[in-house]
Amino acid sequence: MGRDATKAAGNPWYQARKKAAEYDDRLCSRESAAEQLGMSVSSLADAELGNTKFMPVDKAVLMADRYNAPWLLNHYCLNECPIGCRHSLSDEVVGIDRVTVKLLKSLKTEKLGEVKDTLLDIAADGKITEDEKPALQEVLAYLDDLAKTVSELKTIGEMALHEDGDAYGSKYGPAPDFSDATLNNVTRDILQKYSPETLENVRLKDDLELSCATSEWLFDGIDTIEGVVALLYTMAWAFAETRERLRMYEETRLSPMALKDRLIAPFQNDMFAMVWGAFKKLYPDKECEIYWEPKIRDEEDGKPVYGLTDFADDGSVAVFVKPSLEVADAVEVLAHELAHVAVGIEHDHDEVWQEAFDKIFEEYNRIGSQMFPDGEDSAMDDPDEK
Repeated sequence: MGRDATKAAGNPWYQARKKAAEYDDRLCSRESAAEQLGMSVSSLADAELGNTKFMPVDKAVLMADRYNAPWLLNHYCLNECPIGCRHSLSDEVVGIDRVTVKLLKSLKTEKLGEVKDTLLDIAADGKITEDEKPALQEVLAYLDDLAKTVSELKTIGEMALHEDGDAYGSKYGPAPDFSDATLNNVTRDILQKYSPETLENVRLKDDLELSCATSEWLFDGIDTIEGVVALLYTMAWAFAETRERLRMYEETRLSPMALKDRLIAPFQNDMFAMVWGAFKKLYPDKECEIYWEPKIRDEEDGKPVYGLTDFADDGSVAVFVKPSLEVADAVEVLAHELAHVAVGIEHDHDEVWQEAFDKIFEEYNRIGSQMFPDGEDSAMDDPDEK
């Protein structure tokens, strides 16, 4: 049966796991992800399907860390914590370029001067009068927006940095050890060599001050040595983020081919693989993800439901099949749902859907006949004969 977007498709805990699974296939399925997290499969399913009324804080922290998704903590605070929801946070993940522009725009000298003057005027007599409250509200709104931007920058930093809190230049340190050096120290070394007067600013000895300075230097482009250094600094951060994502692959200790082989079914006559092959042969441009889902709910009138197809708002499609079915029945349900994927949500068991299902059924049996010319039992029952 076709169905509109479900909680799983737009659920942040689900989305974070699927994003992390792009770099760590141990998180592809709920079963293996639950094992990685030390959770039960049912608990993880409840979280991703929105069945958990309140997410336990320890599980929120665990998933944010394992998925390298610190924004999940902000999401938890904003949506599930009665105290955190009152704080100025953002659970949006944006690019370093966008958040840098937002931050620098907020920190323009004239804007800061305006805020400073307003606060001084309000505080001059030691009390807040009724006519001063609108101006104070504007200042607080500005500070709220600034705090949200800072939280976005912090999220980006936590996703890109190594566990010990800094990005490193590999083998950049002095001879003879050539140890790794922090990006901030590499930046200072370059400035010391090509623009020593810049380092006369004692504030740049502080890592945070240096990071803020490089954000401002980006606007110089390649016209100044500081602008070039800022470009190198930003690219190094990008490489650090990429390196951390690749590290997830390395931790599997598997080669690319071995990773691919792990996704190949061990059965020579795998009927699910044959249905999928038939679907992709007929509809190569259609994409979806397929999951076993034991908690598929029956219809309100009691009619049993064995499979469903979710069409998410972001264009992604997910198919769910009940695992308690007999294998042959589950194969037919999968073909049924893939027909929904093929024709889209606008065709719900109409003639267009029926035609797609029949095509998948025929192609499935053709593949089976080619693979097993001696007539091994690999075909699903003709639905028209039931």
